[in-house]
Amino acid sequence: MTNIRKAIILKAPQKYEIANYMLSLTHDPASQWTTALLAGEDIIDLFPSMEDHRSELPFRSQAPGRTIRTGLAQSPEMWNNPLTLPCILVTDHLKRLQQYCTGSLTQQVMVIEEHLGVTTVGRRNQVPRFRGSTNRRLHSKDADVLNLGIPVNRSQTHFLTVSINSKLTSILFTKLSPKWNHEASRFLLNIVNESSGEWRGQNLHDNQIRELIEHNVCLAKSIEDHVLCLQARMELQLDVV
Repeated sequence: MTNIRKAIILKAPQKYEIANYMLSLTHDPASQWTTALLAGEDIIDLFPSMEDHRSELPFRSQAPGRTIRTGLAQSPEMWNNPLTLPCILVTDHLKRLQQYCTGSLTQQVMVIEEHLGVTTVGRRNQVPRFRGSTNRRLHSKDADVLNLGIPVNRSQTHFLTVSINSKLTSILFTKLSPKWNHEASRFLLNIVNESSGEWRGQNLHDNQIRELIEHNVCLAKSIEDHVLCLQARMELQLDVV
């Protein structure tokens, strides 16, 4: 069993705001050699001194190749562990996923909810809409009816329907990413548990990797639940329209 080669292929779901890359890895227990191929979009940072002005996403401007090199440089004692590269890749994907889903995507959903104006939940720092004369915005001549919960006309309804459908479609694509990360993390965790003791001198590192993956499993599941919540919120807005 110890001489059987292990092969791992990880392909993240394609999502521009998060990631689009894959890792193919083979480990030979006899020689302790690990061969890996990283492929995908923007893997190599050709111009490290140039900032990516096309996106405001912090992780989007960081090439996965640079992230992996940094992770390897910070943990030379784990280079012989075949799960080091997969863990770096999945953890990097999880960070990008969390930043996008809990940041930009959530804000976009809230903007649409603001436009439709039928909910005030989760907005403690904003002036309540429905307080009659106490709400100054209700008496403003420049008030935007999309922000006041006032019935909208046909053209505005079309605009809201398109906006909600577009964002709902984006969420449907996005929710594949936390599901993939959760399943990939559990897959790696199973490998750690099944291979315990097979890799010479890796017991301590196995424990460190196991703890990291267990954390990733829980975090990926929570992000998956968060995205499902965003989907439900958009479906509710569509029902209102």
